[in-house]
Amino acid sequence: SKVYQTLMHQFQSVDRAKDGTLAQSDLVRMFQSLGLAQAGELLASSGFANSGRVPYAEFLAWVLGVPPQVSRTISPLHHLDANLQNRGKADDPGVAGAFYEPGYTHVIRVVLTGGPCGGKSSALEHLITSAKAEGFDVYTAPETATLIFNSGFGFPPTDDDNLNFQTQLLSMQLQMEKAFTRLAAKTGRPSIIVFDRGLMDSKGYIKEELWKQVLENLWCNNYQQKGVTEEYLLHRYDAVVHLVTAADGAAKFYKWGKTVDDSGKEVIRHESPEQARELDSKMRSCWSDHPRHIIVRNAGSFRDKMQAVSDGVLKVAFDKHPSKLA
Repeated sequence: SKVYQTLMHQFQSVDRAKDGTLAQSDLVRMFQSLGLAQAGELLASSGFANSGRVPYAEFLAWVLGVPPQVSRTISPLHHLDANLQNRGKADDPGVAGAFYEPGYTHVIRVVLTGGPCGGKSSALEHLITSAKAEGFDVYTAPETATLIFNSGFGFPPTDDDNLNFQTQLLSMQLQMEKAFTRLAAKTGRPSIIVFDRGLMDSKGYIKEELWKQVLENLWCNNYQQKGVTEEYLLHRYDAVVHLVTAADGAAKFYKWGKTVDDSGKEVIRHESPEQARELDSKMRSCWSDHPRHIIVRNAGSFRDKMQAVSDGVLKVAFDKHPSKLA
């Protein structure tokens, strides 16, 4: 609405951090200057004030009754979520048991992969809760391909385009992995980073001969060496957890077309059950040489599946950081 856009412009003009949030006191004062005397009471009842700073676009949409999607389109590049920043922090952190250099702990790096509708979103939430209880901080890295697509790029239409796409995707992911690892290691706390798919997943989306070229194109060792091997990519991770698609062993729960994932987020899943099983098998093959390739099948209940993921990851994590009571 016009009122929404006008007010948003005023709020953005005083958002010095450009992160989409304002201090509660600043937000209340702005509303009161506009004649909304009950701003404080509205803020308290909205649920937006829990983190100390308020995402003003969402709060304004709530006050005016504007559909939430309108507010989310205002500034997609400057939205910080305090809940995401804190959700993986252990309340009772353990003692680091392994260091790869003085002052830097050994960070447990885990890939979550698998076929469509395998339960990755739910598995991640379960793992965060379980690992925090054992004294681990858990960091979650976004899927690199999704970052690229959500920035406006489409899927490459030709082999040559795909060669460039996969090369840039892996280069971007390598740099992100290194940065995340150094950040987590410097905390001095036992930490786990969970990657939504890993470097070897790309092999399933490109022809074999082009995959070899991707490996030849990659730089490593701080750009001192060009060309990597599959062994180098595999051994970057402490564990790889493959969640088998629901289409294999739990077909009645497989959802495709326009649907919602297991976290309730709306998605469009193009793969038929048969295609999902084929892709699942391909992903499993990509990671088959990893020494700690944990395959979680659809045996028992969905809760059993989630527990199996957490148990598998924590078993690996305890090898480096034996106990929060150490």
